[in-house]
Amino acid sequence: MRIKNVIVLTGLAATTASISPCVLAQSRGPFVGASIGQADFRDACAQASTSGTTCDKSDTAFSGFFGFQMDKVAAIEAGYTDLGKATSTGTGGTTSTVAKGFELTGVGSVPLSTRFSLFVKAGVFRWDLDQKTSAPGSNLSQTKTGTDLTYGFGMRLNFTNTFALRAQYQRYKDIGDDAISSKTDIDVISVGAIFSF
Repeated sequence: MRIKNVIVLTGLAATTASISPCVLAQSRGPFVGASIGQADFRDACAQASTSGTTCDKSDTAFSGFFGFQMDKVAAIEAGYTDLGKATSTGTGGTTSTVAKGFELTGVGSVPLSTRFSLFVKAGVFRWDLDQKTSAPGSNLSQTKTGTDLTYGFGMRLNFTNTFALRAQYQRYKDIGDDAISSKTDIDVISVGAIFSF
């Protein structure tokens, strides 16, 4: 099932939940979670406009995270995110760019009911970028690291006081280094599950 369809279904479930019997969400304590979605390397194909060059700037993204809910509106999260890769192929060979890293974000929620809430998040992403170019007779591999801004927003649906689903959009700013490739923002649309303790 396509990611966009999953998010639409999550939204419909949230609407249904808002008129269902109330289930109190946990307002304080630790939690863990995981998400899957689609990453878009926004500027990865900017230099692939020449004739005979193909570029794929989208890939599957995965994330695992843990955090602490301080109250009903504020939480802090830390996690590891694999943003997948962008690949371009031309007369000079094939270049693949892989991005991943650790993030630390603050999350602010706006409860609309005991089951459903909207949230925003912002923080930092410590990225690791690996770029490999394969051409006839040569292979080049380079690695760069850096720390930049990440932010996003989404919605959360609490099924019980220990289990919730959420859908979110998140942007990772200025990933990369001009020394090996142009910097790019990476956008991720994802769905995930959260388990509270």
